[in-house]
Amino acid sequence: MLDAFALLMIFAGVAFSIYQLYDIYYDQNFGDDERHANGDVPNVDALSRLLAATTGSDETRVRRVLADESQRLSTESLRRRQQRLVAANGLRIRHLAFWHTRPPRRDCRTPLLMLILACCLAVLFVGGLSVYTIAYEVTSPGLAWVNEPWVLMGVTYGLILVTHLLAKLDKYLHDLYEIGRLDETLAHA
Repeated sequence: MLDAFALLMIFAGVAFSIYQLYDIYYDQNFGDDERHANGDVPNVDALSRLLAATTGSDETRVRRVLADESQRLSTESLRRRQQRLVAANGLRIRHLAFWHTRPPRRDCRTPLLMLILACCLAVLFVGGLSVYTIAYEVTSPGLAWVNEPWVLMGVTYGLILVTHLLAKLDKYLHDLYEIGRLDETLAHA
């Protein structure tokens, strides 16, 4: 009976992992647009004052760059991370109280998205493996652990946690990249 519960939890984990992948990609591609449609529009005046004070740029130039439709994602990223902006030798991001860095100039999103997708596929594999081990026992001593539904359930939820952490890191690094791109646009505007 406990093994049946573990298998049920594995299948629930597989379903959640697929939803999690959908949610990550949906938020990345449509999340900010949906917030705009719901009326959650950033206050461009407040953001332009903040960015002008932080970078030392002219506020009207900053407002013009922020109002540009192609920079809307940068505005959302700036709004999410505005508490972390520091003016020290240009625009810097405060990660911890003692650790400040410049915003990255390269987007490292592709490797993180590949890892997120690999974790989801691994969860699907573990779910399929749990079905396989119901009918057939794996006899190899090195792989005997796959016969235990509780171990497979632990692996499934461990991968879901890793996917969640990678998604949070991806959003954070992408916001920093967008702020860096906005800073670079201000420098050349």
